[in-house]
Amino acid sequence: MTRISRMNRIMIIGGPGAGKSTLATALSSKLGLPVIHMDRIFWQSGWTPRPREEMLRLSQAAAAQRDWIIDGNYASTWDRRAERADLILCLDLPRHVRMAGILWRILSGYGKVRPDMAEGCPEQADWDFLKWSWNYDRDSRPKMRDFAEGWGRTRRVEFLTSRAEVQKFLNRL
Repeated sequence: MTRISRMNRIMIIGGPGAGKSTLATALSSKLGLPVIHMDRIFWQSGWTPRPREEMLRLSQAAAAQRDWIIDGNYASTWDRRAERADLILCLDLPRHVRMAGILWRILSGYGKVRPDMAEGCPEQADWDFLKWSWNYDRDSRPKMRDFAEGWGRTRRVEFLTSRAEVQKFLNRL
């Protein structure tokens, strides 16, 4: 059984479409911890990025809270969250699984605002996002892995590499 009863702060990072927000919501249901979605901190209505300084200030305030599950990337905020995290979960799923997740999200929620997204940001098909997502393994995944492995010296870090591993992790709680 995974010992998580002393975990008050859980950081979830990983590729687009990996299921970070879904995992955060499931963990919150099991552990009673509040969820903070980085997409709500980063985006403003109309898919407008929040000014960098404001986004950093809000993410630092979120990380300073006593208890949390924070899901999302935004690498400029990783270190501050990791400093406070009891557990860092890295969803390191294969590209085909992540892309299927993104396509399902677009098809099933097109035009609707997801619960983990900022108000005024309805689901859409965005070519730049799809291109970035496709290239994630080459452009961003190595940075995420290096980050997590580095923090693994002082924090508990778990890499989950399939939907089955995510489900097994949840079942162990």
